[in-house]
Amino acid sequence: DRANERLAVQPHPLMTEIIYHMKFARVRSCKFAHSNETKHVTTKLHDYLSSLSGPGHAFVINGASGSGKTYLMAEAADKMAHDLKSSTDAVIVRFLGTSPASSSLADLLNSLCQQLHAISSHAAALPSSDDVEKLKEYFENAMKTWQTGRLTVFLDSLDQLDDTCGGRKLSWLPTHGLSPNVRLVVSTLPDEA
Repeated sequence: DRANERLAVQPHPLMTEIIYHMKFARVRSCKFAHSNETKHVTTKLHDYLSSLSGPGHAFVINGASGSGKTYLMAEAADKMAHDLKSSTDAVIVRFLGTSPASSSLADLLNSLCQQLHAISSHAAALPSSDDVEKLKEYFENAMKTWQTGRLTVFLDSLDQLDDTCGGRKLSWLPTHGLSPNVRLVVSTLPDEA
């Protein structure tokens, strides 16, 4: 903080959030150990991510707590970020519940929409950060109409969102009709009995 003040550098909350989640992915990626149980999932995920034209739907990783979903997501996100083919391609990653801006739906959507707006060459006007319904619309529209290169979005642990604004109901999450340029990978716990 003193160095920032001395150099008159203004902290940027969105960049801080992006860097935090990319570092989270990098650290966990190095610790992921493949097994016979994960081979099936990693093969399917690789096929999904490497498809030339997106299948139009999200890829869901569903498994019990402690089964390695976060490490699998971290490895895939880190690899995708290192393998970007074009300056217009982008990877967005959030490990939900690990930072204040990834714990509630309003904060998560605000962060995601700001990042999408920053990297899109055809960005619509960004809605107000406190208008959750408009943020939902903005996010869904981006996922369904994305044209600025290939966009890969990783949202780990959807179950970690709190209940405010219907975050855990997942009606805000577009899972079908995605742009051919979008790959959306999400992970969650199985439904409770």
